[in-house]
Amino acid sequence: ARILEAALRDFDVAGRVVRRQGLGVLGPGPVSLVWTPGRVASGVYHVRLKVGSRPAAARRLILIR
Repeated sequence: ARILEAALRDFDVAGRVVRRQGLGVLGPGPVSLVWTPGRVASGVYHVRLKVGSRPAAARRLILIR
């Protein structure tokens, strides 16, 4: 079992990174994350999870304030 560093990046629809969040070290097994938008405006965002050097998941989110 490997233990890897994980990071979350949020992109706007133009592809600009609006936020980077280090998640620390994750071990094997399921993980739940809660996306908190912070001070970003309403709109469509793409959120990508990277574990180690590999992409692990990507989701499109719609934020309505």
